[in-house]
Amino acid sequence: MNDNKTIVPLEKYNITCIYDISDYKEKDSSKITNVFWFPNPIVNDKLVSFCKKNGYSNVLEIGPGVSPFKIATTFIGLNEKVSNYINVDINDNKLPFPDKHFDFTYCRHVLEDIQNPNFALSEIKRVSKSFYIETPSPLVEITRGVDAPKYSYKYRGYIHHRYFIWVDYFTNTIHMLPKFPMIETVLELSETLQNRINYILNNYPVYWNTYLICENLNDVNIKIHNNTGWDEYASLIEKAVNTTIENVNYFINKIEHIL
Repeated sequence: MNDNKTIVPLEKYNITCIYDISDYKEKDSSKITNVFWFPNPIVNDKLVSFCKKNGYSNVLEIGPGVSPFKIATTFIGLNEKVSNYINVDINDNKLPFPDKHFDFTYCRHVLEDIQNPNFALSEIKRVSKSFYIETPSPLVEITRGVDAPKYSYKYRGYIHHRYFIWVDYFTNTIHMLPKFPMIETVLELSETLQNRINYILNNYPVYWNTYLICENLNDVNIKIHNNTGWDEYASLIEKAVNTTIENVNYFINKIEHIL
């Protein structure tokens, strides 16, 4: 993982589609050169300011891992590095809190890992007045060379993730699509298209993730695309990529000008 993994400038965004890259250069875009897995410090600083501006003091984090959200007061997870977390399997166990207990819930790089993200998200909605969800971008999940260097040529994206997750801001819908085994058999990308995706990920690092911040939880819908056919699956992957680009542009514009 690159030493500059936390240096993530927000000004490099606002691509309208996969072919809209004004500074695109095919050279050096045949492989991934930066892995931005850790939290984006600029985004997190904006989220801290958002919480402070709104007087949010009771903050929950789901899955803090090795990089906890710095103003979280309660942590939920399994095998976390922080010492003061509450051990809960969010696949099928309810969170041990009453409705709307927390002002704000922060959940980053969790839902794509678990078996039952629909249940976990419904629990987040239940115990929270507002929340922030961040998941790896579909652009990353369809790209080889991202994770586990010894085996990355065999797999697309992070090899342990169960779901593609993307957000459609126009319908306030969180979409979830099972990743394996379909992704390794259905998807075929041309070298030109994959190089363009690599170039975006290497030079526009904010597109490594997809984002949702929500203050009106009743407006959020959840759609799990199970039992899709071959053609529908490929179509959903294409939609996920294009919708994610729109999502990132919307979110970054929002945190830059509103939060």
